[in-house]
Amino acid sequence: MARQSYPHSASSQFFINHIDNGFLDYGLRYDGDYYYTPGYCVFGRVISGMSVVNAIALAATSAQGGMTDVPVTPIVIQSAVITLDSPVCAAPLEGDLNGNCVVNLEDLALFARSWLSSNRISP
Repeated sequence: MARQSYPHSASSQFFINHIDNGFLDYGLRYDGDYYYTPGYCVFGRVISGMSVVNAIALAATSAQGGMTDVPVTPIVIQSAVITLDSPVCAAPLEGDLNGNCVVNLEDLALFARSWLSSNRISP
């Protein structure tokens, strides 16, 4: 969630992180002295339309109004859908084939169906 220079000021703007931006993480930093960085809230993920995100990432940018990496041509997101029933995993789980943030029998069944459809068991 985008915010001003102080925590808890986010209201309406958001980032789509196309790469890992560790400098936005919560924590302590050291540059001769330790200092606290409040970080930014992550509240979702792109579950479809990643080609749109990739196209936005390729847009030409310039410095404008004291900010860097401002798109030369304004980019307007015309619609977005919030999907409450789609889980967001803290980290991808190996074996989580259905994307529900757990590895369970449903994943095993998906794996078995996939394996059986591409392999033949001969006597």
